Amino acid sequence: MFVKLFNYLSYYAGWLACVYGAAHGISEVGVGVVGLLLLIHFVLTHTLREEILMIVAIGILGTLVDSLQAASGLLVYQSRYAFAPWLGPIWITAIWVLFASTINWSFGWLKGRTWLAAVLGAIGGPVSYAAGERIGAVHYQYDFAVTMLALAAIWSVVLPAFFGLAHRMTRLPQA
Repeated sequence: MFVKLFNYLSYYAGWLACVYGAAHGISEVGVGVVGLLLLIHFVLTHTLREEILMIVAIGILGTLVDSLQAASGLLVYQSRYAFAPWLGPIWITAIWVLFASTINWSFGWLKGRTWLAAVLGAIGGPVSYAAGERIGAVHYQYDFAVTMLALAAIWSVVLPAFFGLAHRMTRLPQA
């Protein structure tokens, strides 16, 4: 139980560090916090190799999704570290790898619940970006309502897909 609670709280702490850092021009602080939290996560996991492979895969795919959102003009990220104009910043990748670390632990109960993951993605995705926009880490190119509807559509597909991928790549941990 402690591991799942720690995992849940560490995701939100890491998310906040990344978003706040990006908004204030110190994204390396958020990336460092995520690195530390991932090291702790890896010490606590019983399926280290599977967990690392799944986290890398979802980190890459999540960064690709966010990069496509930026390339399409839907979102504009605040960052000094975009390696290419079309590529999402490193702090977005850090958030994705930290999110991936929750899939088998604090959000493991969503595995196999595709429709629930779709609904939560349609709600949680836009809420997360709206919070990031309020903090100043991301900006919208389009009207708020249009952006939220587009994000809801995207994340209602992406979240269940990532949970399905993780389910195929890993077995449930013994926490």
